[in-house]
Amino acid sequence: MNFGLRGLVQQSIILPLQRKGARLLMKAALFLVALVALLVVAIFLTAAFFIWIDQLAGPLIAALAVASLYLLIAVSALLYAVHGGKEKPHGASKQAKTDSAKNLRQESPSQENVRQEEDRAEVISEAVAPYVEILRALGWKQEEMALLAGAELAKTLPPLTLVGFAIICGFLIGRMANLKLPLDWAGKRSA
Repeated sequence: MNFGLRGLVQQSIILPLQRKGARLLMKAALFLVALVALLVVAIFLTAAFFIWIDQLAGPLIAALAVASLYLLIAVSALLYAVHGGKEKPHGASKQAKTDSAKNLRQESPSQENVRQEEDRAEVISEAVAPYVEILRALGWKQEEMALLAGAELAKTLPPLTLVGFAIICGFLIGRMANLKLPLDWAGKRSA
């Protein structure tokens, strides 16, 4: 059963992550190539701009023009970085007050929220039940207790936290799938 689980984990978790990692690495390499090309373009444009201004006004004015161009680019980038995302419309303060009032109302548990949590707990219990029966039939008490404890934990946590736990567990299972376990590892554990 372990080798079937290992193959399932290999196909459903590890191989897609490897493909996505390779794709991400390829995109990073292409992004680096594009940045180097843009740097070379900027160097040649700067040289051409300098030569053009040098012919029109002389070397001193050309150097000042190139320096002032880069100073203008740097100052505008810094101003955008500092003040770019912080602009708010005039009605933002009223909206912030109404949002805080809505948040206060949402923090108190309403009947709808309680009903949704109960429904989620019921769905989790129904999803876990067949696996508990399988573990019970195999006589794996520790695994059964771990599964039930995990289900109870899942019932108490909010959905986004469960997603984070699922991601972490996926990485842990992926690491465990690469372990070389002996063929009779289950017999040694129960003995």
